[in-house]
Amino acid sequence: MRVPKLSVVLPVYGYSKYLSESIESVLNQTLKDIEVIVVEDAKNGRFENEATLEKYKHDPRIRYLKNEIREGLSSSLNKGISSARADYIVRQDADDISLP
Repeated sequence: MRVPKLSVVLPVYGYSKYLSESIESVLNQTLKDIEVIVVEDAKNGRFENEATLEKYKHDPRIRYLKNEIREGLSSSLNKGISSARADYIVRQDADDISLP
């Protein structure tokens, strides 16, 4: 896979009923050369969005990173930024929708 032009860092903690819609809104942008980095903080030792992210496991544009313990928003953002491959990085919350 070539280097994307834009990395979207999407931190999530606890179950997010809008996560799939949020990811889809990024993937449906006019710019297609995008990667989405979902960073999930464990809640009570569990990852509550694994089932939602299962449908994206074969999509190379989606990367799923996990914090085994709750590290908080800043740490999750830093982890996502550190793993971003694009020159441009944006953040989006799990309940945000990006319009084209």
